[in-house]
Amino acid sequence: EGPASFDDAEDEDTKLDGLQKIVTEGVANFKILSTADEGEIKLKVAIIDSDNTTSGEIELNSRANMKLRMRSVPTSISANSPDIAEIIVEAVDGDGKILNNFSSPIDFKLLNENLGSFSGETSVQMQNGVAKIPFKPLAGNGNAEIAATSPGFSPGSYSLAILPQMAERIE
Repeated sequence: EGPASFDDAEDEDTKLDGLQKIVTEGVANFKILSTADEGEIKLKVAIIDSDNTTSGEIELNSRANMKLRMRSVPTSISANSPDIAEIIVEAVDGDGKILNNFSSPIDFKLLNENLGSFSGETSVQMQNGVAKIPFKPLAGNGNAEIAATSPGFSPGSYSLAILPQMAERIE
């Protein structure tokens, strides 16, 4: 009960209330989908075997106003530089606190690819509310517009300043 639901496709017996899962190895995995409302979610669990029934309750909190906050280290980088900027995405609540113990896939997209590229995969797994991806600048200068998306969040965006490359002295 509370501001959450289950994926009905995971219910193995729709005739009974709640989500029914049949397991043989003693472990059941399922997704709890939060709603836009915040509040306490009570998850009631009953394990029934041929000899007895064991039950318990787990309490979770659903937070409102979660968003993706983006930044980089450093905050600007020179064009055509061998340096790398680290693009950082943080899942935060309405108070700006990082959502510790939060894990979710994050997809990065560079909107103006003429200014640089990401090193490695552009889809990464957020761990403890944080995801990072390396960015390598190309020869152009301007603002590299970077977007990040994750299920359940509005897209995040960030503008990384790509400064003109240093002039070389010709003698």
